[in-house]
Amino acid sequence: MKSNKNRRSFIQKIVVSLIGLGLIPKTAWSHLSVKNCSTGSDQAGPFYRKGAPTRYDLTNGKKVEGVSLIVSGTIYDSDCQTPISNAELDIWHAGHSGKYDNSSTEFMFRGIIITDDRGKYEFKTVLPGLYDRRPRHIHFKVRHKEYRALTTQLSSREIKGLILTL
Repeated sequence: MKSNKNRRSFIQKIVVSLIGLGLIPKTAWSHLSVKNCSTGSDQAGPFYRKGAPTRYDLTNGKKVEGVSLIVSGTIYDSDCQTPISNAELDIWHAGHSGKYDNSSTEFMFRGIIITDDRGKYEFKTVLPGLYDRRPRHIHFKVRHKEYRALTTQLSSREIKGLILTL
């Protein structure tokens, strides 16, 4: 249960970012508060793939099927206030069809983002598709030379209404 609570804190921060971009109405999430910013770990799953390029656009600049999505946020130290600069976010998810790009040289819906000096990151992609009765989700593997690596995910099941409000 602790993992779900920690993941919820991470997701709440993502929601705050989406609200800031105008993708979610602020009133829909006004009841959320982040008191504990720690994020629980999760499995990388069978579709993690090393070697993704560093890039902002996970669609590789192509016109792809699906709802466009811009995700932004901030990576914080355990004090929940100190941003972590130069953290590496390795991101991957299924495309609109629910399939992962497991072999192409394009690394579709995969990429590495480096946080800026304020710990902020942003990337463009599409809303992940459904597969195997799993909710839509985006995987994150966060690394920094001074911290233990963290693997987690942002799931539409944990953010009720996200799919409907985009």
